[in-house]
Amino acid sequence: MAVPFSAIPQPELGDRLALSSEAFLSYSVLDGRAVFISDGAAQRLGFSEHTLLSARSLLRSCRKPKRAFAALAAAFAQPGQAQRQTIEVQIADQRRWLECRIRLLAEAHRIDVSLSDVTVRHQRDVKAAVMDEALEHSISELFVLSASGRVVYVNPAALRNTGYTAAEIIGRDGRTIAPHVFSREYTNVAFKDYAERSATQSRYEHIRKDGSRYIFDSVTVEVRQNGKIWYVALGQDVTQALAQEKALEASEERLATAISSGEVAIFDCDFEADRLYISDAFWRWIDEPPQHSVHPGTQWFQARIHSDDRASAVAAIDRDLDAGAKIDQSYRVRRNDGSFVWIQASGKVQVENRRPVRMSGVMLNVTDRRLAESARDRATRRLQAVLDSVTESILTLDRDFLIRHYNPAAKTLMGRALSIGLPAQSLFAPALKLAALVGVPARETTLATYANDAREVEVQLQPIALDGPAEDGFTLVVREIGERKRYERSLLEAVRRAESADRAKSEFLAVMSHEIRTPINGIMGMAESLLDDDLTDDALESIRIIHGSGTALLNVVNDVLDFSKIEAGKLSLVQAPFNLHASAHDVTELIRRGIQRDDLELKLMVAPDLPEWIVGDAGRLRQLFLNLLSNAIKFTESGTVGFSLRPLDREGSIEASVSDTGIGIDAAALPGLFDAFTQADATTSRRYGGTGLGLAICKRLAQLMDGDIRVESEPGVGSTFTCNLGLHTPSPDQLRQLDLGASGAASSTVSRALNARVLVAEDNPVNRAVVRKLLGKLGCNPDFALNGAEAVRLWQAKPYDLVFMDCQMPEVDGYDATRQIRVLEAADGGPRTPIVALTANALPEDRAACFAAGMDDHASKPIVLSELKQMLERWLAE
Repeated sequence: MAVPFSAIPQPELGDRLALSSEAFLSYSVLDGRAVFISDGAAQRLGFSEHTLLSARSLLRSCRKPKRAFAALAAAFAQPGQAQRQTIEVQIADQRRWLECRIRLLAEAHRIDVSLSDVTVRHQRDVKAAVMDEALEHSISELFVLSASGRVVYVNPAALRNTGYTAAEIIGRDGRTIAPHVFSREYTNVAFKDYAERSATQSRYEHIRKDGSRYIFDSVTVEVRQNGKIWYVALGQDVTQALAQEKALEASEERLATAISSGEVAIFDCDFEADRLYISDAFWRWIDEPPQHSVHPGTQWFQARIHSDDRASAVAAIDRDLDAGAKIDQSYRVRRNDGSFVWIQASGKVQVENRRPVRMSGVMLNVTDRRLAESARDRATRRLQAVLDSVTESILTLDRDFLIRHYNPAAKTLMGRALSIGLPAQSLFAPALKLAALVGVPARETTLATYANDAREVEVQLQPIALDGPAEDGFTLVVREIGERKRYERSLLEAVRRAESADRAKSEFLAVMSHEIRTPINGIMGMAESLLDDDLTDDALESIRIIHGSGTALLNVVNDVLDFSKIEAGKLSLVQAPFNLHASAHDVTELIRRGIQRDDLELKLMVAPDLPEWIVGDAGRLRQLFLNLLSNAIKFTESGTVGFSLRPLDREGSIEASVSDTGIGIDAAALPGLFDAFTQADATTSRRYGGTGLGLAICKRLAQLMDGDIRVESEPGVGSTFTCNLGLHTPSPDQLRQLDLGASGAASSTVSRALNARVLVAEDNPVNRAVVRKLLGKLGCNPDFALNGAEAVRLWQAKPYDLVFMDCQMPEVDGYDATRQIRVLEAADGGPRTPIVALTANALPEDRAACFAAGMDDHASKPIVLSELKQMLERWLAE
């Protein structure tokens, strides 16, 4: 389109070519109106013809006109020179990007403008920049290899995981990191995939700079450009995910096996999905094929419940659903043969937005127990009926113990053997000396055999006091106790079974303690290591909270384990001399450091005549003192907690007393205060927490030390716990040994730790990290073995001053590894290497097993810095 003009000459062809573009426009400097618009300019750019008629209307179409004005100002500042600027314009309902070139021809009084549409190029540049930024910050790893297999590019995520720097890896042969790339197996599959879809997916091992390996799950794309080929691999490290997936599969398999084979039925009712799952055991009980997913409608279940139990069971279920409460019900369910099985159901209702969404729990088959209870109830009712009808056999005897009278029950009991005038002692076998039974408690014996029937009875003889001596005689009560004896024997057997179950429970708790101590070791060990680091106050406070929480959890585990060992009769005390004064001060200072209140004072009072050295179990005595002092601190908001020690009359015996000005204990709670799992009242339990085992353990420990514990308390005034402990003083020989040991210990040091050759056998990576940090703080740089077999190989290859040996490891455990080392030592005639067990097995029998295998010392997890230091001092001392 040509625009007519008169005074201003049209642009020459050379001027238009100098600013060649998709559209060429000239505007008058005088009024800004167009003097020339190239043909088809509006159509090519998408503008309306009206927009191009004036420079002002063109500028109004810009989304950011400042950029266009800047280019225009630069053109006026430098006449004759073209100014370039990319501007964003709104054309109809689209945003477009135009490359604008502006030149002022002052002598011609015009402004020449050329416009080119660069929208596609701009969007491509923006997309490329976004992709580059995404790859730089992506958590996925990116590798680019040339056709020859050289590394061309890696993103930061790949550098972090492989451990290389960009300078170290760019240009390196790709098989250094990914050896599989050049294997025949990989290339055969990969090049087939490239031919079909230009990409291949794989999961192979990659090798880091330090030699460690990880699984790399990736997609590799073959890129061909300008006659060259590149291979771009994008993926992630899935090592941990695969391990977790494998562990989850194993856990699910174990759970499925336990559910399918166990005698506990699991139920899960999902109200949202309208599904009820009941495991196999339940279907075996009612003799029906398993139906793992059935409709939870009440008709099916109600039809199975015994008619006498149906109403109460349904009402209980409705009540539990409304309240979201715990489920605890018993009812009978009909079997296919018409008989019934007793079910005990326990579980929980899950509520969301005030409506039940799930009900799950377990069911037990308690038929045998309920039948036994029913039989016992019938026996009780029968015995009551016997008592109501005077079933005891009552006889009256004269002064010569001849029978004068008997009641019908006695006739029923003794039959033909009973007659008037018969000597009463002849009723029993062997014959009783009745004179010795007058006024004494009942005695058990056996009735004389008659009709091939001997009966166990209980007899009691009481004198009859009448007015005249001629009337004096005796009342003989004979009770048949055969059934009671049989019942007592069954009860004794039940007690034995209960004791066996209790021992099994204690052993289970010990196993769980081992499993819990392993993660606690990581928590407390790392926290303790970080406490000495240069951290911010907030970080240090967080580490103290972690360490304190780990310590609290460890105390709970120790309480439960100690109580289980006491209940199983496996807790034994070590008898060795120790400094009682030092132990008391150590315990007091430990408790004092934990007090966070300024208005609470802790006092230690030691009698001047208290023996300094005592023979006993220093660790258990320390535990007893810590439990009592911790209790006193916990229940005392402000005031004073006193800890006093004084000697008793017996040699070496002491009285330890802990008093406080705390909340006190109600008199009604005192009788059961030392019972297991008991606290003073529910309010205290909710406010102060605790397992309820501390005082029970204290009482058992005091009893094991030939003593006892008592309490005096008044609510609002305070409490005093007093222990009388039967300890004794060491002999002169023991004191001499103590003096020798003290002189030797004074020179012991961990100065050798810096140069010591220490081997740690530990398969758990968390425990290895903890031990490495703690030993590092003690100046020691140990070697590590991942199992017992590797520990033996390292020990053979290099002499070590000390070995820390875990007990439970793959391939070869710590016990066998120690035995192998001892055999090799004996064969070579070399010096004995100290081996210290570093294990979560804390029972006395575990300790004994370590020494039996040839270990020299034992340290239980969680590992703490002070205990490691003690071991280094003991075994690396000059």
